[in-house]
Parts: sequence; structure tokens; C-alpha cells
Amino acid sequence: MKKLITIIFVLILLVAGGIGGGTYWFGMGLEASYQQALTQTGNQTGLILKSTSFNKGLLASRATTLIMLPGAHVTALADQDISPGPIAIQKILAGELDFNPVKFVSNGTLKFSAKKELAPEDKKLIARLPVSTIQARSDLLSGTTTISVSVPSFKGKLDNTNMSWPAAKFVFESNEQWNPVRLVGGTTNMKLPARVVESLIRLRIHLDIEELKARRKLSPAEIKKLSPAAARIAVDNALPGYIDRYGIKDVLDNARNTAQPITVSFRPGQIKVGGVTLPR
Repeated sequence: MKKLITIIFVLILLVAGGIGGGTYWFGMGLEASYQQALTQTGNQTGLILKSTSFNKGLLASRATTLIMLPGAHVTALADQDISPGPIAIQKILAGELDFNPVKFVSNGTLKFSAKKELAPEDKKLIARLPVSTIQARSDLLSGTTTISVSVPSFKGKLDNTNMSWPAAKFVFESNEQWNPVRLVGGTTNMKLPARVVESLIRLRIHLDIEELKARRKLSPAEIKKLSPAAARIAVDNALPGYIDRYGIKDVLDNARNTAQPITVSFRPGQIKVGGVTLPR
């Protein structure tokens, strides 16, 4: 009986809210906002975000996004159920009394996959990575969008070196135009093998290059020269200088020689590798 009353109450809200929600009730504006979010986030981060499906529904739409990391032989797939506002229907039907007007709310998962170029040992490790959860909420009145990513804890081994991290939650905020997307919360302390740390540094350099291209900070001639193969060479050439400049060569060398993991500490505005602070 309580469930039935809740559903009837939600239907009343749907009819009443349909006037204020307009086309968002039927997902007609939802997909446009979703595509804008992918474009803006990709432009700011250098990631490649590609919508592979968007199935509209009356109460919720299902979206799948392929996330590619330039310079990395790893992809990620994000699956989301997105409910349009102005009422957070998903939460109410789940028993959460949330009547603050929203543009949309969503719940989903994030799973990493290895590309065929990776070595068998690396593929096994990627396959064991836990599925993360994603929740997003866009406030209708303020226009603020909040995205929470919850990462489960993990323990594994690579190159005969232990690696691990505790469960962590990261919070991002943006506006209606998805520009900028800011990391506003979340900390973690990870223990990673030297090769993984070096791969993360390579990724950081590659993303910096992609961001410069997206923001048109490079000339057309420079961008034309940066084919995928040329970008990989640019990253390889920049890596030794980056490691020397920020004083982490000894940290990496010691970790390789002793087969001990490196402690990587992260919080908004600061990353430390083996106690050495790196630039953001």
C-alpha cells in the first residue's frame, strides 16, 4: 500500500511538473544536454568521449559512452540511467524524499577494458579492476551540476610488485554549459608499481598536448604534425625531461630496483609521487 501511494504521488507530480519541465519529461532536451556535456568535457580534458547509444524513455533514458584515453591502451565504458526533471523520480521511487527541482539526475557505472596491444599480464590486471559508480545531479534553479565518482578499493600485483588503493569518492562540479568541469572533492593514497606511475605520467603529458590542441594553443601547422604516432613520439621525448625536472627519477629507480610500490597521494590541487609534489 505504501509503495502504491508513493507511485500515485509521483504520477501526480509528473502531471503537475510537466508544465514546468517542458520537453525534458520526454528526453528531447536531455540528449542535447548529454551531448554538450561530452563535447565540453572532452575539450577541457583531452579525453575522447563518444556516445555509442542513447535510448529515450518516459521516466528515464539509457546512455552509453565510450571513453578513450589518448596514448593509453585502455578504454572505459560508462553506462547511465538518466531521469529528467523537474522531479528526481529515480530517488523518489527508491524511497528517498527529494523534491528539490532538477534538470536531471543519473546513476551509472564505469568499467575499464584493455586494448589488444597490452601484454597478457596487463590485460589480466585491467580485467580485475573494480567497477566504479557514477551519480550526477543538475540543479534546475542554480544550474549547478554535481558529479560523484565512487571507486572501490583494490589489491593486485604487477611486475612482482604489490599495488593497492582504498575506496575513494571524487566530486566534480560544473554549470549548465559544462564549462569548466572542476574537481572539488576527493582524496586517495595509492601504492603503485614504477611502471604504472610512469604510464600515468605519460598519460598526463599526452592529455596536456591534447588540451593544447583543443584550446587552439598550437598553430595549425603544429597540430597537423601531431598525428597519433607523432604525439606518442612527443610524449616519449618529453618524459625524461619531465622526470628530471620534478626530481622523481630516484623515486622511480629505487622502486624498480627494490620491487616496492610508490605511494601516490592525491587531493584537489596536489599530487605527490613518493613524497615529491608534481604540478597540476
